[in-house]
Amino acid sequence: MKQFALAAFVLLCVPGVPSSPWPGTPPQEPAEHLSQGEGYGLVRTVNTAEAEYLASRQSYGNLEEVLGQRMFHPPAAHISVPTAADAFSGTVKDYKLTVIPSQGERHYSVSLVRADRLCGPAYFSDESAVIYTGVALGCPPPTTNSASPKA
Repeated sequence: MKQFALAAFVLLCVPGVPSSPWPGTPPQEPAEHLSQGEGYGLVRTVNTAEAEYLASRQSYGNLEEVLGQRMFHPPAAHISVPTAADAFSGTVKDYKLTVIPSQGERHYSVSLVRADRLCGPAYFSDESAVIYTGVALGCPPPTTNSASPKA
């Protein structure tokens, strides 16, 4: 039994070898990670795009409308541009980005969370333009990173 456990440990932990967290599920290639600085930068850019959208149309926009704003064409060097999956959500590296305006389009919310739902920092904001970070319950707090914004 010890030999089986050791073999399973070695198979799951060999760097560079795609592995599956559960027996019977196909292995997956590792996703490209989004750094803390990129997370903050993307949410900040969405907030800026929403402010410009509000100034020109007197309402907030969904993700597709926000991605049409000038700051995403060409994209700034500090962000990765998301790929829209539908009008409200998209992906960027290993994260899911959601931008949803309220029904009256006077408010909006933006969230940037790990697509695989594993531990990792998540970013949230709204029309106040204050960016909040968090982690799922049971996950360790994110490590401090020099790319994160200064208070």
